[in-house]
Amino acid sequence: GVFSGRWDQTSLVNFNTYSPPVIENTASADFIISPTLGPTIGGTHVTISGSGFQYSAYGVDNPYFGNWQPTMPGCNPRGIPTCSFGSVVTNEMTILSENLVVCRTPTLVDSINTGKTVRIEVALDGQSYTASGSRFQFAAPWAVTGITPTAGVVSGGTTVTVNGFGFVDSVAGAEKEFPLVLHCVFVSQTNPEVREKVRATFVGPDQVTCKTEDLFEGKS
Repeated sequence: GVFSGRWDQTSLVNFNTYSPPVIENTASADFIISPTLGPTIGGTHVTISGSGFQYSAYGVDNPYFGNWQPTMPGCNPRGIPTCSFGSVVTNEMTILSENLVVCRTPTLVDSINTGKTVRIEVALDGQSYTASGSRFQFAAPWAVTGITPTAGVVSGGTTVTVNGFGFVDSVAGAEKEFPLVLHCVFVSQTNPEVREKVRATFVGPDQVTCKTEDLFEGKS
């Protein structure tokens, strides 16, 4: 039939439309997803490059995001923009600009000790997700048990073998999709703010190697 009664309306609630966001290469970053790997316990801040992230509506300087509260019964009681990591959805998301967002990974309860690779997507309305097919790898817990040698020349160039468990390889993909994430970080004992980050070579799940560089200027 045809509705012929009175339309209920209010000036307190607005519904806006927008073009859907896209996860893709942009000039704003040299990556699409970074990092592409993190622990199954969650807590990794993943930066996503793309377009159409509606910063003016949901950005960190806009009062509607983060501390947004419903003005009418039935409205979503929390910030609506969300990230999905496979079947797990989180609203711990910050929109930095029209081209960059940051999502904090949730705990992967169903694979906490094994890890798995999932699709990562973004939805500004909490429902209509991007379809980029970009992937994020949840890795099982890892640890370092020892290194050889434990000293090297200050000028760098020493290859250090790192032993442990749970190491995962990372390879660079086409079109900046999978940036290398496997690194060693050497931290100065005298000044923890001084650190040397170098790319690691994956040998196996229990071993990686790294070559030192000249950074510490004689400090250990």
